[in-house]
Amino acid sequence: MPGICAVSGSPLCEKDRQRAEPVLSPKARLAWIAFQRASTQWRMGFDGPTGLDYTAGRSIDPEAWDMAFPMIQQLEAERLNLWGEEREKQRLEQERKTKKR
Repeated sequence: MPGICAVSGSPLCEKDRQRAEPVLSPKARLAWIAFQRASTQWRMGFDGPTGLDYTAGRSIDPEAWDMAFPMIQQLEAERLNLWGEEREKQRLEQERKTKKR
């Protein structure tokens, strides 16, 4: 299953590719797999993703979801923060271009 970088094409992903593969504990690995499986289950708002649809995510693998839920929430929060940073950079770039005109 492709990761966030493979899907998003974000320039931040090149830095991720250059890093060594992390070693995950069994519980962290379970959280990562559950998060990846739920990666198509984002709730969307006017400004983009607002969070994972927990009901849909849990239905994919209830046992893994329940065991690793706090870690899944941390992954979700980090992904939302990265998307927010990317949106802010795009907004500032658009503002800069508009001022040049």
